[in-house]
Amino acid sequence: MASTHQEVAQQIEKIVAEMKRIGLWKSETQAGEVYEFEHPHELDKPFAQWLQYKLVPRVLHTIQIRGDFPTKSRVATQASVEFLSYEEDTSKLLSLLRELDALFE
Repeated sequence: MASTHQEVAQQIEKIVAEMKRIGLWKSETQAGEVYEFEHPHELDKPFAQWLQYKLVPRVLHTIQIRGDFPTKSRVATQASVEFLSYEEDTSKLLSLLRELDALFE
């Protein structure tokens, strides 16, 4: 069953709220920082920044234009590896990302 834009928007809101709660959401980009991410595994910045500056805007844009979502997502799989090095408790965020992935299957 395809997820609605509203379901995905609600999940993104939960992800952003959790990132803010645990301190992974940056309130502003520092001068000189450039976020030119294509794939999370090609990062030279932390995974949380890829989520904030690439994934979230891309999903919100798709919602805004009522575009098609991908037929699969493996963000949580990558997050589970990336979050091993984080000091923050990312367990709830990882769960929310798994739920997001499930919306695209």
